Amino acid sequence: MLQAPTPLWRTNQKRNDSVVLSIAEIPDTDWRIVFSQRVTFRDKQLLSSLLTSGVFLVCGALLALIVGTFLGFRLTSYVQTLIDQINTFKKDGSIKKPDRSFLTNAPIELKLLSVLFEKLVRQVQSTQKKLEEANLDLTHQVNLRTRTLNQRNQELRALQFLLAPLRDEAQVVIKRTVESFRLILGLNYLTFADKPESDRPDLASLPVELSTGVLGYLNFERPDYTQENRVHTSLQRLANSIAIVLDNQEMFSSVKASQSRFNALLESMTEGVVLIGKTGSLLYANKTARGILSISPEASIAKVESYIEERFRKVYLADGQNNQQDFFAGPRRQQSGFGFLY
Repeated sequence: MLQAPTPLWRTNQKRNDSVVLSIAEIPDTDWRIVFSQRVTFRDKQLLSSLLTSGVFLVCGALLALIVGTFLGFRLTSYVQTLIDQINTFKKDGSIKKPDRSFLTNAPIELKLLSVLFEKLVRQVQSTQKKLEEANLDLTHQVNLRTRTLNQRNQELRALQFLLAPLRDEAQVVIKRTVESFRLILGLNYLTFADKPESDRPDLASLPVELSTGVLGYLNFERPDYTQENRVHTSLQRLANSIAIVLDNQEMFSSVKASQSRFNALLESMTEGVVLIGKTGSLLYANKTARGILSISPEASIAKVESYIEERFRKVYLADGQNNQQDFFAGPRRQQSGFGFLY
């Protein structure tokens, strides 16, 4: 140990009597200085140092615990602020602003989370508002479409009544249909007339026409501009249907007149004319034919040839000299001013 830079040794005695020695040379002299210290004194110093260190360690731990508890409480408070924001949004969809203490003292990460959450909530609210507006618009469109379809069905029923085979006079049916359209379209005034009512500025007119010309006019109350296209479209369908009815009525009248003239011509003929259907039934017999065949006007004969055969068996073939086969040989024969039409 004497060779060490600072020689140090302990005497061989009991611990309480043992001494720690150290020696050091004085430079440039032959002197040496010897230091000694009892082990018990050294242990006391070490124990005192250890005790001091332990006290400081315990105090440091307690201080760290207190500070950690305080900071943890504040951190928990800031986290609770975020949780309150989330719960408020879940409850009523609103945004709860954090207090001044949070904005001033909260960690930057929590502040960022609060800002991002508020931004997310605003985006959700904006999207929800757009969805609600879209839903309202869709509901409005569906209701409008439903009303339009219901009105179209009512119009079609009215037009079906108009275009069905007429049991009443055409003018009566047209008037009734026009009144139905007035109620369906919610108009205060709607009529069908021969000319437009130009003396009333609150009325508008729609011509009812065919390629041959104008048949009349629909005079109606001017609708609100929001309903103008819808009303005009419906009235145009009504005008087209009225034109078809009037055209059919004119054609029917013309055919009926032609048929009357044809019937009059047949009835005035001195020859007998009989019309026979494909099944052999009697369709028509003029006055002369009815007289020859003794057929009453309201008679219904299922087999004309059988009736005529029986009739002529009694009259034409009564003397037995005429040949029955010659008389009924072909589908068309004329004999003694009498004609058959098959």
